[in-house]
Amino acid sequence: MPTAWERTRSLANATPPSSPSNRNWIWFFAILSALGVAAVVIPIVYNLYLQLSSDQVTLARQRWLTSGPRDYVLDYQQKYTHDGTTDETVYHVVVRDRRIAAITCDGRLTLLAGAAPSLALGPWPPALPGASDGRDMDGMFEHIEAQLARDRDLRKRPYATATFDRRDGHLTRYVRRLPGGAERLEWTVKLTSDDK
Repeated sequence: MPTAWERTRSLANATPPSSPSNRNWIWFFAILSALGVAAVVIPIVYNLYLQLSSDQVTLARQRWLTSGPRDYVLDYQQKYTHDGTTDETVYHVVVRDRRIAAITCDGRLTLLAGAAPSLALGPWPPALPGASDGRDMDGMFEHIEAQLARDRDLRKRPYATATFDRRDGHLTRYVRRLPGGAERLEWTVKLTSDDK
């Protein structure tokens, strides 16, 4: 029979029984990390998917040229934010045979077709940069195409998105924002066809 001293010594040298290790915390942090990565990556991928491409504009413009009306009324709101101030302008453009017949800017008639320049009815709204004619749908397409061409050369590419009508390709909404939010242009467009 072992003595008390021997029993104490054998208990001291004995290895404790092994218990199964609980590694559930590893799975918890792995899942938490995966959700964090997904929360960062999904918005980036989604915004890149929405980014406007030249091909989208070309396809919409082709639809517009083949299926768009020759006579229409264009009502659109332009919001331009620069240096913390936002300018809002509302245009009403009457187009006949794909030519501007009249323009109203913020409720003031600024152009009537056939009027002599000296008989101007108000300040002529500035043409859209890169657009030949200005404020009609063709001018909007030209502006967007010219802006996309200029943006390709920039180191930090601006965010641009647009939606087009599925039937005739006309623009319904356009947004272009410079990185950092210093400058933003938005058009909200409604086109009413006068073609029978």
